Amino acid sequence: MGDDTSPARKNQTLGVPTLAEDGHEERREASSFWTTASPAAFHDDDKDPFPEKADAEKKKPSSGFSQSKALILPQEEITSREAQITYAENASFAELKFPSRRRTGVRYGGGIRGKIEGFSHAARRKMRYFTAKISRQSKALHVCLTYPEEYPKDPTLWKAHLGSFLKRLDREYGKHAVIWRMEFQVRGAPHFHLLIFFSTFLPISKSTLFEVRDFVASAWFEVCGKISEEHLEAGTSVERVRSLVGLMKYMAKPETLQESQEGTEDPAGEGLGVGRRWGAWNRKLLPIDLEEVRVSEKDAFFVRRILRKLKGMKPRGTVRTLRLFVCDAHVKRLLEFLGYSP
Repeated sequence: MGDDTSPARKNQTLGVPTLAEDGHEERREASSFWTTASPAAFHDDDKDPFPEKADAEKKKPSSGFSQSKALILPQEEITSREAQITYAENASFAELKFPSRRRTGVRYGGGIRGKIEGFSHAARRKMRYFTAKISRQSKALHVCLTYPEEYPKDPTLWKAHLGSFLKRLDREYGKHAVIWRMEFQVRGAPHFHLLIFFSTFLPISKSTLFEVRDFVASAWFEVCGKISEEHLEAGTSVERVRSLVGLMKYMAKPETLQESQEGTEDPAGEGLGVGRRWGAWNRKLLPIDLEEVRVSEKDAFFVRRILRKLKGMKPRGTVRTLRLFVCDAHVKRLLEFLGYSP
């Protein structure tokens, strides 16, 4: 039995490449490189430890499935892009906008806006984000306007009455910012909640409060057509706001459910063609102070991760615009930690 039956001899006899010829020795050297090489070796542009592997990667055909244009951008282009962080001073709103990765020349969304049928979830979310930008140090009055027992059934007259009342308010006290919300009572009559802001941060005096109460009662009484004396006495209410954040949350609450003619429970006022249920009067005078800071995309991802953990939100990597209710102090602290001056 003098025949050499070793695996290497058999491979040479059958024409199969040996271990060294097959490149296993090169792979062993490569694995030892990753464990013994210094960090500087990974940044040496003149030396490539695997030139054959790099050429093979370039020749691989693209699957066209999971590799979008945004994912195959050069690393230098991704890191040099900037994101925008917007927060409201003395408020509870922050927004992170990342660079858009949509293809240019392609239209996304748009079209004709549908008719507003009620106070939808999207409208409620938009109102909450808008009111969260208002400074918590603002002074305001809460005004409630109700209709008498006999009220007009035409929805267009409701908005017309509200507009007439706000114009009278401007003529009497000058222009003030107002946020209004229309709700429906159990009897089906609408009523309005108004949040009237003042330019001063000082408390509203009692004399001013009594004066405003008399004016609001008489003005709303005249706008509605002077229907009854009871409406003049009990058709309005004017109170100082004790908790601005709590009142704004109350005004943005969902519509109450009422039983319809078909026996189903639907939101109050749905299907009447009322249109928008909330809005802002003299919007530019609202006490909103937005600050914008441009940061690198890497730092923006860090801020987004920290704020999500702070709010207990689940990670969603595909979101390019993130809005959340967070105190401005938290955003400023994160920006200062990253070296930005808010």
